Parts: sequence; structure tokens; C-alpha cells
Amino acid sequence: MFLNVRFVRITPIIIIALALFLVIGCAALYPRPIAPRQPQMPMAPKTASQTIEMVVNTDPVLNFNQVDPIQLRYKSKDSNTSDTTFAVLAFASPGDFTGTGGSLVSDTFYISLAQRGVSIIEREKIKEIMAEQKIARKNSAISAEEAKRIGIIAGADYMLFGAVTEYKSETRDVRLGRFIPEKEIQRYAADHEAYQRSYADYQMAQARYLKEVEQYNQMQMAMLSTAHIYPQSQNPYASQTRAKTLEEWEDEVQNRSGRNALATVASIGITARVINVQTGEIVWVGQGAKRHIQLQEGTQILVNKLVGSILKVPDISPNEHVAK
Repeated sequence: MFLNVRFVRITPIIIIALALFLVIGCAALYPRPIAPRQPQMPMAPKTASQTIEMVVNTDPVLNFNQVDPIQLRYKSKDSNTSDTTFAVLAFASPGDFTGTGGSLVSDTFYISLAQRGVSIIEREKIKEIMAEQKIARKNSAISAEEAKRIGIIAGADYMLFGAVTEYKSETRDVRLGRFIPEKEIQRYAADHEAYQRSYADYQMAQARYLKEVEQYNQMQMAMLSTAHIYPQSQNPYASQTRAKTLEEWEDEVQNRSGRNALATVASIGITARVINVQTGEIVWVGQGAKRHIQLQEGTQILVNKLVGSILKVPDISPNEHVAK
């Protein structure tokens, strides 16, 4: 009788112990899922203030047609000096109140051609021939027939002539905004690409995590009703902001307020033609325009671009900041 009573008292303890063992064992089989960590978003690109040069300076705008390629004859295989001879006539400058635009442009063409190893007929010789032939133009360009006649007498292979269509410098009020430097563009593009890859991995890990949460909740709700986990996609305290693209940052930076500044703005416009003296045919015709903070330097850059298109040679213009 005593043994039966004692067994009856011990039996509930054994049952409770077994239940606890089963609960703990099952909990060990289904550990609490760990949410994947969201990747860190890329740091916003740093910005800088535009300079006056960046706002004012523009790339030269060229419009030309090469009818016949100009072949340069070099004195030797290793020589940088060409036997091909150019004569540069004074450029007409209608409306040029200073009277120096045409002379500066023709001088700049002279220098640019010489820098590329082209032989040039001396300016004084051209003036003498024009005086002898009674050819004089102050406010208009000479004709192709007159240019051919001068070229034959001077012994030139090609004649370069034209007119200055715009040549002025004025003070303007310009707006200096913000921009993203090139190094920051490269840095942010690389960081954004890495972030996109990390976020794709995070999304796959999140999908696995949600499945684990579902399995865990099912077990816990069956055996321990108070155990519950918010899946991260359902968690009201968790949020994910999309990283801006580089284009979105650039648009935002352009819309930011800037400051005004006074700047010297030079505007240059040139039209030119090249004729083959032997045939009298126009082999190249073109025009160009540029805006720059300095009149003379802007003229040099524009002329170098035009000469490069005439001779099909690499550009030798100095590096500069230009407006985008």
C-alpha cells in the first residue's frame, strides 16, 4: 500500500520531467532563426562648387566638310617638317570694332600650322603679292579665284582664308552651381555596384530566413505558444531605403542652389576655306564657334581644332575645364 502511494506521487514528477526534456530537445532541434543583416548603403557622393572656367568655357563647335584629303609631303621618313606649303591670308573681320580680330585669327592659323610641321609662306610676301595684284579686302573675304592667283605666284600648295564672324569679350553675371567630381563619380559607381550585389545576396538570405521563421513558429506554437518571431519583411520597425543611382544624385546636385559671380565671357566665331592652288578647287570648308574666359586663348583653342580637322592630325590644344 505504501509503495503504491509513493509511486502515484512520483509519477507526475516523471511525466513533467519527460515533457520538459521533450520541449528542450525540440527547441534544440529548431534554434531561433537569425535575421540576415542588411548591407550598408553607399555613402552619398561628395560635391564641389563649379569654377568660372567650368561654367563659361565650352567645347569648340565645329561644322566642316573635307572635299579632298590634304596629303602632307615630308622631307624624310623620320622628319616632322613637311614640304607641303600653305599660304594664310588675312581673315576678314566685318563688324570688328577693334580691327584686330582678323589679324589675330590669321596669325593663330599661321602658328598652328607651323607647330604641325607645315611650311608657311611668309606674311610679308603675301602682302607684296596682294599689293602687286591690287587685291585688298578690309571687311570681306577674298574670292577663291583671287586666292588661287596669289597662291600660284607665292608657290603655295594650299591657300587658307576666311572671315571672323564673332570676336568679342564682355562681363556677364554667371551662375556657379554644384557638381560631382570625376573621382567621386567613379567611387560612387563602384560602391553602388557592390551594394547592388550585396543586396541581391541579402534578398536571397531573407527568403531563406522567412522559411526558417515559418518552420520555427509552427514548432513553437505547437509546443510553446508564447514563442513568436516577426519576419523582417513584416516587422513594423524594420525598413529598407533604395540606394539612389548616380544619375539621380547628379540630377539632385544640379537642382541645388548656387551663387552668382561676374565673369569675362569671350565669344569667337570663324569661317574658313582651303583651296588647292593647282586645281583651284575648294578641298575643305568649315566653321567653328567657342566661348571662353579669355579671348586670345579661346581663339587659339578653336583654331587648333579647325587645323586638326583640316590636316587630320591629333589636337594640340591645352587641357581646359569646359561647361557641361
